[in-house]
Amino acid sequence: MAASEDSLNSLKVIPAEDTNTELVFEVIDINTASKEQLTGLPGVGESTADKIINYRNDKKFSKAEDIMNVKGIGKKKFGKMKNFIKTE
Repeated sequence: MAASEDSLNSLKVIPAEDTNTELVFEVIDINTASKEQLTGLPGVGESTADKIINYRNDKKFSKAEDIMNVKGIGKKKFGKMKNFIKTE
């Protein structure tokens, strides 16, 4: 869905106080992450976080790609989160 011209004109740019600030994202271990950490992943809400936790309680994730075995997580969603997850 494309943004209308009116909505684009209403956007405001707010300058950052420190232009040298880098965004730092935490890489989480999906075998030990809390529900709160899991819901911080792109595309993961509370329901999906619960599914991840239930899956790992039955069997550990041996590699990050295994998260696609959780119902509701496919290649597209995995692609959005793969840089933020790991297994140890």
